Amino acid sequence: MGMLVHGAARPLLLLTFMSPTQRTQQYLRTRGFHVANCEKKLPTTAAGWKGPLVTQDLYGFIDTLAVDQMLLLAVQSTSGSNHAAHVTKCREAPAFVALSSHLQIEVWSWAKRGPRGKRKLWTLRRESLTSDEPVALIDRGTGYDDP
Repeated sequence: MGMLVHGAARPLLLLTFMSPTQRTQQYLRTRGFHVANCEKKLPTTAAGWKGPLVTQDLYGFIDTLAVDQMLLLAVQSTSGSNHAAHVTKCREAPAFVALSSHLQIEVWSWAKRGPRGKRKLWTLRRESLTSDEPVALIDRGTGYDDP
């Protein structure tokens, strides 16, 4: 399930699977942001934590809050195929209009992309929802690979 990495002050466990939210938070931390996880898992049945869980986001749509010297950023993270549905989810949230005047709100989706026959890398698609005209920004760079 995971791989143990030694050599730091303490051993680190690298997960072979990362959720889009975990990938987003790792990406932001490596770029100097202070990151807060804003989603929590809650039990839905009398079985408690042994039964199925539901995820609750801050204000119904914020998975991650990130801040640096210049920016307060709220991010909804998803897989590449669910990008449009999550844009709709954000825009329909009751607090969206009030929050959009105070912070940058974006939807980030992650998908493995690359040329046919070549190694696929994690690619980030960002869409800002706080401007009048949302602009899709694709971070193509060199790609993003799990460490």
